Amino acid sequence: MSILLVQRDRESDRKIAETIISQFGHQFRRMTGVRAMMVISSGVEFKLPGSGGFAKNSINFVRVTLNGLDLYDLEFGRIRANKYTVVSRAEDVDCQAIASVFTEHTGLRTSL
Repeated sequence: MSILLVQRDRESDRKIAETIISQFGHQFRRMTGVRAMMVISSGVEFKLPGSGGFAKNSINFVRVTLNGLDLYDLEFGRIRANKYTVVSRAEDVDCQAIASVFTEHTGLRTSL
């Protein structure tokens, strides 16, 4: 029995990242001040403004990945003095709930 290994290519990862960002809504970047967005394997990660105080619990880093269930896993963290701390996580989030979960964890709205 042979096992077929499928490796994702960068184009596929880019499309996944674009789809994730679109799930937040078209005003997401303006409403949150997202910057330093980076495509990762099966997802996207980005920084939020400020080193603390802009978002709830001083969250300034978010990672969103597509999991094997075709749902999203979100990780909310804080970067200070080159140290990363996970503040909270949300797993198996449906695409329709991704914006509300983001708002719940960061306190930042994604649209008007």
